Amino acid sequence: MQAEQGEPDAILELEALPPLPPHGAHLWQWWIELHASRPNNGMGLSPLSRQEIRLWEEDEGRQLLMWERRAILSLDAEWLRITSQQSNKREAAKP
Repeated sequence: MQAEQGEPDAILELEALPPLPPHGAHLWQWWIELHASRPNNGMGLSPLSRQEIRLWEEDEGRQLLMWERRAILSLDAEWLRITSQQSNKREAAKP
């Protein structure tokens, strides 16, 4: 999130990471596409739903394999967990 906001240190940290394995890079790209269209219900972040993934598959003309769908859902759950932890830390640090 900090890199998205243009923070130089966060951008450098991301650029220093090793490249994704070739067999997993497409999952990361697909998750980014799905994440960009994540609905906002005004009550905080919601996990991607299987329905949203199916609609994305239909729109993109893709048919994910079961393991790819599970990997994307797992990636999303982990992203939500980390994002929540970071948000809680920021809240706790407020005076």
